[in-house]
Amino acid sequence: MQPYIDEDDSNLLDIGCANGWLTSKFHNEGLFCIGVDRAEQMLTMARSGNEFSDGLGYVRYNLTPESVSRIPSFDVILLLTVYHHWVQAYGNSAASDMLRHLGENSEKLFFELPEQELHDEVPCPESQPIKEYHLDYLNEVFGSDKAIEFIGRADYKGEERRDLLYIISSPRSSE
Repeated sequence: MQPYIDEDDSNLLDIGCANGWLTSKFHNEGLFCIGVDRAEQMLTMARSGNEFSDGLGYVRYNLTPESVSRIPSFDVILLLTVYHHWVQAYGNSAASDMLRHLGENSEKLFFELPEQELHDEVPCPESQPIKEYHLDYLNEVFGSDKAIEFIGRADYKGEERRDLLYIISSPRSSE
């Protein structure tokens, strides 16, 4: 993700920050960073693993279809391995609306999904690679309002799991 962060980016929101590792990493790169998680035990780990520092904080916040509208704009938002939980909890339509709201309120949204179908309501054709399936879905959610790019895979040590990482960004204006 780091190659996609530039000097124009000054702040970052990490949704589902868990132990805060990525939040603090980007803070160390000079960004004002807020990590949010709904699990207090994860926030306790994040806070205990990071000394108090100006411009770095961890907040308990449960994002729901109703509460997502309270999230202010950020230059960069990380939404990593959270979305499929929203689809399961709230359904595909509500999760798509939440994702759209975050995309509209960020210049760059890093979005990670497990290498699988999103939901039974959104089947993946057998002949379509999962990466293309996700790209089609994201293009349907954002239309032409955002540039969408696949940027890599995340492998998890000790697990069979692989997640796919995308960046959803504001199209560059031609000057």
